[in-house]
Amino acid sequence: MRRYLILAVLLLDGCGTIFSRSTQDISFDADTDSVAVYVDGAFICKTPCSYPLERQSEGSRIIGKKEGFEDASMPLRTKINPVALGNLLSVYSWTTDFVSGGVWKYTRNGVYFNMKPKNMKTVQAQQFKQRTDVRYFALHNFNELKDETVRSRNGEYILALSELSGKSATDLKRIIKSANSEVQLTEFLVAKE
Repeated sequence: MRRYLILAVLLLDGCGTIFSRSTQDISFDADTDSVAVYVDGAFICKTPCSYPLERQSEGSRIIGKKEGFEDASMPLRTKINPVALGNLLSVYSWTTDFVSGGVWKYTRNGVYFNMKPKNMKTVQAQQFKQRTDVRYFALHNFNELKDETVRSRNGEYILALSELSGKSATDLKRIIKSANSEVQLTEFLVAKE
């Protein structure tokens, strides 16, 4: 029995690294094409794109840059990778995950930039803020919006989005049903009609 326990511990050596890799694929997109994406000061790609970021404990600072637009900056935070918790039995395995970064996981798999044009007029700034608020709400409440739509309910999420966007609950449910992802929903919601 003891032999099997030792074998199990050796097989679980570096679970976070083995099962999750030391990198995490993060997708980047924006409300305008070809936004240059910088991670911790280093250029990595232009939107839309995906990039395997090294996992690290302190997270990363993401910046989107494009000529004629203000820079968009945001943190990409990390949390403990639940897969790495399988290593609690072995100090050696836990150390492997810490060194490789496998013990960490970014809190999200995608970053979306709302690029604000420079020198906007007051009316344009108000419209930009409304579109940004609608996008933010849709991105962070996608699952709840889908759930209320499937249940044919005008719940708190649909009603809040209706108030933010100025669209009726019926129109919103139609839009939400047709969206396959968070980003697609945001594009449908702010598209010019």
